[in-house]
Amino acid sequence: MKDLYNHITPVQVVAPVKVVDNTVPAAVEVDLAGFNSAVIEVNCGAKAAGDTGTITLKLEHADDSAVPGVAGSYAEVEAVDMQGVTPATGTGIILTLATKAVAAAVYKFGYIGG
Repeated sequence: MKDLYNHITPVQVVAPVKVVDNTVPAAVEVDLAGFNSAVIEVNCGAKAAGDTGTITLKLEHADDSAVPGVAGSYAEVEAVDMQGVTPATGTGIILTLATKAVAAAVYKFGYIGG
C-alpha cells in the first residue's frame, strides 16, 4: 500500500480568522515549484443564525520571472485546472454562508495547473 503521508506538504496559508462581511485577509503566495498539484482546504467554524458572511477565494497563477524566486505576472487560474469546483471567470471560488445557522464544515478544492 502506498502512503500519502510522505507525498504531501501541508502549508497554512491564512491563520484562523473570524470572517464577517468586509474581512479581507492579506494575499498569500505559495510556491508550487516541484509539486504536480495542490489541495486547498477551507475550514469553516459553525455560525449562529443571522450571521452573514461570504468567503471569496481568488486563485491566481504566475510562472517564475527571469529573477530566480520571483513570480512573474499573475493571471486567474483557469476553471479547467480546478477540481471539485467550477469557478466563474473573474470571480474565483465563492462560498456564501446563508443567514441561517450553519454547522462547521470543511471544503476542499484541487489545483492541477501547469
